[in-house]
Amino acid sequence: MTTKNKKKEVEIKVELDRKDISTIKNELKKLGFRLIAKQSFETTFGFFTPDGSSIDRGIFPRIKVDASGAWLTVKVKKEQSKKYFKRTEFNLKVQDVDGARDVLKVLGYEKERIFEKFRDTYYDQKQKVEVTIDTLPFGYYMEIEGQSLKIEDMLKRLGLNGRERIVRAYLGVYDDWRKKHGVKNENAVFVKSKNKTF
Repeated sequence: MTTKNKKKEVEIKVELDRKDISTIKNELKKLGFRLIAKQSFETTFGFFTPDGSSIDRGIFPRIKVDASGAWLTVKVKKEQSKKYFKRTEFNLKVQDVDGARDVLKVLGYEKERIFEKFRDTYYDQKQKVEVTIDTLPFGYYMEIEGQSLKIEDMLKRLGLNGRERIVRAYLGVYDDWRKKHGVKNENAVFVKSKNKTF
């Protein structure tokens, strides 16, 4: 395993209508954002203790796999905020995904949940702000990550400051969605059928 950086994560999510996406992408280009990853397919394995104690302690291990490789990430919640999703992230690049999954389960994180997404990533080097537009099996979302004042500025510039902000992880958002729609599957993965992908 090789070490990546540790970082403080401050972000929000906003749910999008499909018709919003092209407008937001055009506006990001006007604002000087650079598209650094287009429609990157990501699979994330989230791990939890069976009794839910890892959630109570605010510790969230996961393994993310995309075109760049696989990363083991542990997100630690230090404080609760109604305005922002705040975590400290620890990252390691891993070569053996299945082996890393087994290690986490041996350490007590036996419950595994999977979710998939397609992600466009935009970055403004000057402002140090990252914006992602995500397509998930349960909808379209945008994440804005950066300093809190920069996040507020971006919401205004994109005309989204009136939208409800989401300060939860995607699996939490998915749990709300599946309760609303009567979906039992705990994994948010794309399923192809003859007629559609959802």
